Amino acid sequence: MGIFSNNNGKELNVSEGVSVISAKTYVKGVVETDSMTQIEGVLEGDIKCDNTVHVSNGGRIVGNVVAKTVFVDGEVSGEILAEKVEIGEKGRVLANVVSTLFVIQEGGLFEGNKKMKKAEAFIEYEETESADV
Repeated sequence: MGIFSNNNGKELNVSEGVSVISAKTYVKGVVETDSMTQIEGVLEGDIKCDNTVHVSNGGRIVGNVVAKTVFVDGEVSGEILAEKVEIGEKGRVLANVVSTLFVIQEGGLFEGNKKMKKAEAFIEYEETESADV
């Protein structure tokens, strides 16, 4: 699997660049980015991304994820807040999820609580967060 597609062969929009935490890489701390982010290694900490976060098969996040879209083919433990969350057939999400759209492919694992939000809630969240900075 390349960094430009998820396990379904769907191409991801990467016109604004890609940030990658590659396999066999361990990062501890907070990540903030506006580019698509590919997690192939381990991130221990929170990530805030104004784009797509893709946790590849073998990738892992132990922390909270705030992003526009989150694809999980690896594992996420923590909280997820996104417009769309998709768990792939080998993905594992051990987290509470707040999203507008939530998809679990056959074989994907979800353990946690799910709360649906309207798209307007994400706009309000971003405006509130920007005001706090």
